[in-house]
Amino acid sequence: MPTKRVSIFQVAQAAGVSHQTVSRVINQSPNVSEQTRARVLQVIDELGYRPSGAARALATRKSRTIALIAGGISYYGPLSTIASVESTARKHGLHVSISIMNEAEYTERDFTQVAHSSIDHGADAFVFVAPTDAMLLAALQVKVDVPRVILTSAKGNVDIKPWLEELSADTPTSQIAILGIDQQNAMEQIVAHLSQLGHRRLLYMAGPQEWRDAATRKSAWLDAIRASLSTDAPLQTQIIEVDDWSAQSAYEAMNLYIQMWQTSCTHHAVGAGYADYAGIAGNAGTFGNASSAGNAGSADHGADVASHSVGAADHGETDKPFMQDSRSMERRAEWQSEQSVVGVESVEAKEPPLWATAIVAANDLQAFGIRRALYEHGIRVPEDVSVVGFDDMPVADNAIPPLTTIRPNFSKLGVEAMATLLHMLGEGGASSSNTNADDANAGDVDAGEMSALDANTDNANTSGRSIRLFDAPLVIRQSTTAPASFVG
Repeated sequence: MPTKRVSIFQVAQAAGVSHQTVSRVINQSPNVSEQTRARVLQVIDELGYRPSGAARALATRKSRTIALIAGGISYYGPLSTIASVESTARKHGLHVSISIMNEAEYTERDFTQVAHSSIDHGADAFVFVAPTDAMLLAALQVKVDVPRVILTSAKGNVDIKPWLEELSADTPTSQIAILGIDQQNAMEQIVAHLSQLGHRRLLYMAGPQEWRDAATRKSAWLDAIRASLSTDAPLQTQIIEVDDWSAQSAYEAMNLYIQMWQTSCTHHAVGAGYADYAGIAGNAGTFGNASSAGNAGSADHGADVASHSVGAADHGETDKPFMQDSRSMERRAEWQSEQSVVGVESVEAKEPPLWATAIVAANDLQAFGIRRALYEHGIRVPEDVSVVGFDDMPVADNAIPPLTTIRPNFSKLGVEAMATLLHMLGEGGASSSNTNADDANAGDVDAGEMSALDANTDNANTSGRSIRLFDAPLVIRQSTTAPASFVG
């Protein structure tokens, strides 16, 4: 016969306390002495008592369930943040109900249905991981009367502030908060590091612009480049946009960029000032062999693209050439900079694009794809070109060479999201300013670190009218160094 379930009254009798005290211990109320709490927990463990979630929900009118609706889980950042949210919630006796949405295919109706279903099942609050503009709009617009925390980036095609102002008319500002990573400062750190090393010509590979992370990073990149124009070390940049975050797409785009550069050089005499660039790969006039490993099938396409990009200027056409990869997808190479920087109009002026001495990727996966393309063309990292990533994925420190990259503290972001929700739910909760860089990707963060709301983070406004941003330091490794003297 099954053993009869232990009741809260039996626990109270064995511990010598009231059943209300047992309830306070279970619900982590601060109004219990540590000695009593320890005695009750010991009895709970000895008797094997398990609180009834249904009974507790009836008594408190709270299910202790957090609904998490997320997109982007194929990628390291969102997935790491979700894991941290769940781990922190569990430490506080909360259950997280996770609903995954395909950020590229979902509809607003789907989003609303999932949110309302969560409410029907008693969700006390929401965490929305909104990587795209469309998901952010859905998270802001959905009609729910419980607290919500939205994790997203500061910039994109959707401006957050007007929506928050509109929401505040109907929703108490204590019911909504937006948190994110300070990607503006992160990009400034990258540009400052490369500039200090002596780099002046930079290539940036942007991510898919419907993602707010990608839009924020690109905007921050251009801001930092523009800021350099008023210094004694002005920078030039070219931007390649790809339509996803994958290493494969970055690899293909980088191959095409190299081939475009190669073919442009063949239209100019080596004596015209390009011999030094051509010499980087140790070949006469080109970077590596166009039919190098992994690139045989796309070399002809790359040559056509490069020839077209130079020829377009002859006919007064755009200086934004079309690039076709091996999967026959259209891509654009946008050359972006300020007119006051020498060499900006390089394609239109029938000059080959200036070869960058440093390449910055919008995420680590792109950096790995770029590294592969460079390797296959005989271009060394960092001797010939420096490479920087963003995310500090677990493999970044074991890349060849170890990758210089930005380290967003996704673990802390998840902890802060739950701390903010706990505060909204009236259960105290806090955020920690003590999580150091070594804990950035640790996953579980001790609940004891959650003390007071972090007043040191940018825009640390918990009113819901702005986005709270958390620092992301630059981790310098061996993939960046000073440019070679003949290129500098």
